[in-house]
Amino acid sequence: MKGLDLEHWCLYRERSVYETLEYLKRKGWILKEAQKEVNRLKNNGFINEERFAKAFVSGKHKINKWGKHKILAGLQKHNLSQDIQKIALSTLDEEIYQSSLIHLIRNQKNRRSKNQLIKWLMGRGFEYQIIVTLLAKEKIFNIIFLKNYSLNKINYNFRSEEHTSELQSHSFI
Repeated sequence: MKGLDLEHWCLYRERSVYETLEYLKRKGWILKEAQKEVNRLKNNGFINEERFAKAFVSGKHKINKWGKHKILAGLQKHNLSQDIQKIALSTLDEEIYQSSLIHLIRNQKNRRSKNQLIKWLMGRGFEYQIIVTLLAKEKIFNIIFLKNYSLNKINYNFRSEEHTSELQSHSFI
């Protein structure tokens, strides 16, 4: 594989040094030559580990709906430094993070028991404490929503009966 082909491969999406070295090894490159090529790509801006880490975090959360623990495990697989991992994870907006977790809870709560849901969400990398907190808030929301819905239904039925008796008194029915 020539340098130009590697540049195109790096331009397709963000790549880590680890991923690039593994790719070159699979293609039959000698380790020393592969490291030289990776250094050339880094110096020319085709590989940037911080940029890769931020893109990885963003994509895995937005597209795959992964939590922080699973994302961190993915970053560690790429042999990124802890500083880069922290910088990349700090780019996750906490409000968006929690709203995506709430969305997953709402989509799955009727399909699974509470314990199954917690295990499933933890398997996706979300933190236990946040899951439990949001489940409690969701339960309170549902109780308030259902209570208001029931009260509105009762008021509507009461008004309907009132309206019906009023119509009957005017001989419309």
